[in-house]
Amino acid sequence: MPKEFITLKLIEELNELSTILLQQHNKPNKDFINEISMEFGDVTYWMDRFKNTCKLDNKIVEDTYKGKEWKHEKIKR
Repeated sequence: MPKEFITLKLIEELNELSTILLQQHNKPNKDFINEISMEFGDVTYWMDRFKNTCKLDNKIVEDTYKGKEWKHEKIKR
């Protein structure tokens, strides 16, 4: 698949996930977990395609992930 197509699909799915997350936040008494789960799956699928097609630097990705994980663990305490 062309890089541009993958990028646009990823953007589309990220927007759909953010929309349903905002709906859940704005309507806490309503359960959107199935919709969130489906959109999360879509985002994961296209993230994998994007990661492989764009040849992301896995070391930078992992270091950033670890940095966020440590930062947010620190905040929880």
